[in-house]
Amino acid sequence: MKTTHLILCLIALIFTNCSKNDDNDTGSAGTHIVNQVAFLLYDATTDAVSYYHNGEVVPLNSDNGDVIVKDITIDANTVYAAGNQKINDIWNIALWKNGVLDTNTPTYSNHCYVEAIAIDNGDIYLAGRRIYDGNVIDAAYWRDNTYKVLPKISDKSFANDIMVSNSLIAVAGWHSQPLSPSTASVWENDILFHPNGSELVGNIAYCLYNNGTNPIYGGYKSIDGRFQPTVWDKNGVILTFALAQGKSGQIGKITNFQNDIYTLLITSQLVNGNQTRAVELWKNGLFQETLVETIDGTVRALFLEEVNNDLYYAASSETAIVFKTFENTLDIPIELDGKTIFRIEK
Repeated sequence: MKTTHLILCLIALIFTNCSKNDDNDTGSAGTHIVNQVAFLLYDATTDAVSYYHNGEVVPLNSDNGDVIVKDITIDANTVYAAGNQKINDIWNIALWKNGVLDTNTPTYSNHCYVEAIAIDNGDIYLAGRRIYDGNVIDAAYWRDNTYKVLPKISDKSFANDIMVSNSLIAVAGWHSQPLSPSTASVWENDILFHPNGSELVGNIAYCLYNNGTNPIYGGYKSIDGRFQPTVWDKNGVILTFALAQGKSGQIGKITNFQNDIYTLLITSQLVNGNQTRAVELWKNGLFQETLVETIDGTVRALFLEEVNNDLYYAASSETAIVFKTFENTLDIPIELDGKTIFRIEK
C-alpha cells in the first residue's frame, strides 16, 4: 500500500485576507476567522494527506508514489502546499497549487527535501536541502524552480525555514561539523551569518520572523545538557529565557506583534520519572501562559501570527488543541474530528 509520510508538520491553517467582524461576540468573530483558513490534514485510517478549505477536502498526492507534506500557504486565492514526492526511489520536490501537483518542478538524481514555502510578489520560494553521496548536505532554496545553494562552512548545512519580505530573503538553519556541535546559521539575501553567541555551542535556528529590514530567528542553544530557548538577529543574541531549573525548551514559533517579540516555547521537564511536555506563550522573554501540557506525550507549537490586528496562537497535544487570541478561544470545525492536527501556518 502506498505510504504517506508527514514529518513534523502534518497540518497547517492558513489565513487569507478577511475583515474582522464588527460583532464582539466570541463565537461570531472566531467563526469568521476560521472560515477563512485552510487546514492541512492527515487521516490515519486512510493513510492520506489533504487540506480542508471553504468546506472542501482536497487530496494531496502524487502519481509517482509516496509524498511528504511539510508546509502550506495561501496567496491570491491559491492554496500552495509544499513537500516531497518519491520518484524512482529518490525524494524530489513536490508543489501543489489548489491540490494539483505542479509537474514543472525540477527532478534530481539525488535526494532533496523541502521544509518550508514562502510567496513574495508572485514568486514561489521553497527552502530545504539536497544530499550528495550520502555525506554532503547543502542548505538551499528554490525560487520559481531556480536552485540556489546557500553559502556554508562545512559539508552539512540545513535550511529549516524561509520568509521573504520587502525583497529580503531570510533563511533559518544550522551547520554540522565533524566532532563539533551544531552551529546556528542564518542567511539574508544569500549572505551567511553566524550570530555572536551561536559559535561552538550545539544549537539550531529553527524558525524566523522577517519584517523586511531586520529578521529575527528562534531556536535553542545546548547548555549543560539542556536546551535553552534563544532569539537571535544576524548580529547576535537578542533574547534569552529564564526557565525553571531542570527544564529544557526550544522556540517553535516566533513573531513580532506591536513591537513585542512573542514566542511559543516547546518545553520538557522530568517530574517524578515522567517527562512533562508543554507549549507556552512568552512575551519579550517573559512567561504568559501554558497552552497545552502532557505527560510522556507529544506537544506541538502550531501557529503564532498577527491577523487583523489580533495575535492568534495555537498548540496541540494528543488529546487537545488550543486555538485562541488573548481574549477569545476559537472552535475547530467539526468536520476535522478524527484528523491529526500537527501545524498551523499563515
